[in-house]
Amino acid sequence: MLSMCKTYIASLISNTIFHKRWVADTLAMVVYSTIVAGINEYFIVGLGLSQVIVARIFATPINILTARPYGIYRDFVFQKFSINSKKWVNDLVVDTFSFVSFQTPLYIIILRFSGASFWEIFTGCFSALALLLLVGRLYGLWLDLVRKLFKI
Repeated sequence: MLSMCKTYIASLISNTIFHKRWVADTLAMVVYSTIVAGINEYFIVGLGLSQVIVARIFATPINILTARPYGIYRDFVFQKFSINSKKWVNDLVVDTFSFVSFQTPLYIIILRFSGASFWEIFTGCFSALALLLLVGRLYGLWLDLVRKLFKI
């Protein structure tokens, strides 16, 4: 049965670069944001466990829909703003900018629909902004690793 599932999934993915990028970007986004945002919502924002679960359940379809567009956006930002100074500094700045500018509006929507109050959304966004500034590059490294595993 597991072998059939693997074969079926492999046939869905195929070897086209579009499908591989979509699956890699989606997997990376869903795993990463579930862990990082869940920790933020519970420990920093102060949402109850049930609110965190609702937020993560609501966020997963959004992550699935936006993961590949984010990957395209990130690739575009890297193309436009890569400079030939110190590569690690450039990657840090570009990854952080890409992550913050794309994810913050989505996070506001997710918190709103999970039942968070205005002040919880404000606190969530403020802490998420601080968190996104810290984890933007980590997500970029994670995304690059997942893409590498998919041989992209």
